[in-house]
Amino acid sequence: MDRKGFPIYNPSGKYMVRLKFNGIERRILVDDRLPLSRDGRLMCSHSSHKEELWVSIIEKAYLKVNGGYDFPGSNSGIDMHSLTGWIPEQFGTRDEGFNPERLWERLESASKFGDCLVTVATDEMSDAEADAVGLVSAHAYAVLQVRSVSGLRLLQLKNPWSKTRWQGAYSVHDTVRWTAALRSAVEYDLTAAMQSDNGIFWIDYPSLLRYYQGVYINWNPQLFRHHTSIHAQWCAAASARRALRAHTYMLSTRAHCMHECASFVHAVRARTETTTLIALASSTSTLWLAITLVHATMVFGLRTLYTTWLGAHEWTCPYRYLR
Repeated sequence: MDRKGFPIYNPSGKYMVRLKFNGIERRILVDDRLPLSRDGRLMCSHSSHKEELWVSIIEKAYLKVNGGYDFPGSNSGIDMHSLTGWIPEQFGTRDEGFNPERLWERLESASKFGDCLVTVATDEMSDAEADAVGLVSAHAYAVLQVRSVSGLRLLQLKNPWSKTRWQGAYSVHDTVRWTAALRSAVEYDLTAAMQSDNGIFWIDYPSLLRYYQGVYINWNPQLFRHHTSIHAQWCAAASARRALRAHTYMLSTRAHCMHECASFVHAVRARTETTTLIALASSTSTLWLAITLVHATMVFGLRTLYTTWLGAHEWTCPYRYLR
């Protein structure tokens, strides 16, 4: 980077990307070699401007930590936390007890407050259904705006592919619902939107709830008044018998390494109501456990607790996530 902290081109092709994984910051080294098709097209995320390399470099660093370009994916809240360190909050529209009114209040408040990033994810859909409504199955979209006009609830979304837009109510083709007054209220140039598909579209809230299964809000950590980091060592040899007497579960691992180590996860409920400690044990290893605790009272009166428990230690076996 230059003296002002901005990234610059490195003639040696070596870059370092700082990401947030397993509760800690990690610096990942990558080169500038990128996958290409036989006809020379990039087969990874990239900017529409050929001079911009940062999109592909950041993606490569993220995928390097997660095992490679065949990474099956996670969710946009987790991804955003890794990229920015902003605290994720998740709403499942299919969850029992889901309150659509409460979610809309959070979305409106989040939009007005500003210190957050909002994304949404679609349900699994058949190819025929996805084509009919103009959405991508099991795909994340960025939320650009949340607006309420005379009782009508609208959201402006962007497909990160910069193409393929919603075809239902309040889409670019819905000239009946897009009255002059409504277009003026949300400052929407329908004529310009019809000219090209850039992946940006408006969708009404009921349609969002019908086709999207997850809403993710990532909050600026500067909003949280308290942040506590706890670092400790847990010795498997000294605690094996206690772990076996308590609630013990077998970790799910890849088949080829099951014979190499017997690993268990031991959940320990702390004496406080707000903290859960997770200890990992191996028959041959001592595991360092990193616990991050962030506790805050939000300006909306919401009292939340965000806890991340993931081992800050790289094992020989490919353990990736503990949920």
